Amino acid sequence: MHVSGFSLQCFAGIPREDLRPGILNRILLTGYGYDRGFLQFPGRFIFTLTCTITHWRYPMPDTPDDPLLGKPAPLFCLPDADEQNVCLADMAGKWVVVYFYPRDNTPGCTLEARSFSESADEFTALGAVIIGVSGDSVDSHKKFSDKQNLRFTILSDTDHGVLEAYGVWKEKKLFGAIGLGTERSTFLVGPDGTIASVWRKVRVIGHADEVKNRVRELSGKE
Repeated sequence: MHVSGFSLQCFAGIPREDLRPGILNRILLTGYGYDRGFLQFPGRFIFTLTCTITHWRYPMPDTPDDPLLGKPAPLFCLPDADEQNVCLADMAGKWVVVYFYPRDNTPGCTLEARSFSESADEFTALGAVIIGVSGDSVDSHKKFSDKQNLRFTILSDTDHGVLEAYGVWKEKKLFGAIGLGTERSTFLVGPDGTIASVWRKVRVIGHADEVKNRVRELSGKE
């Protein structure tokens, strides 16, 4: 296992609407093993912040003992950013990457979405479809998708029924307060409709490549 440190530009020109005024806004230092950092932003800031984080150079494995692994994927029909219903059953015969994320326009979720979007053509070549799901509204998804020019579909699960079915709607603790939220997770659904791989508590950096490599391995395509 190789351990090293690296620097990256975390944020540049963060608008106020992407922050929560009057409270501590979390700076997401995303890497293998570490996810930390807090600063307070009371107003609008335009700045560039460079931060150093430590990471381990090894892939995040899927979860071989997950209770959903090998079972039929919970079916769903949810609205996309254009208010059109998208149903998992309609994708039978394809590999489907269903990834759940906490919130539109947050740093980690933006990075994850961009990573999948940049790999969209490669997933398509492997016969795979990418679907993102969160508890955000259709309107929020529309703004997020347009802002990031996403090349895949994101679905709105405002009543959290699908999040619960996949076991990703969980109790969380933030700043001492306990509430419910989405645990960042990814499920690879096979052409037969069963769940072929599961990643829970996902680390964002490199995750899209991990999923892509898993699809390549299981599909036998290059």
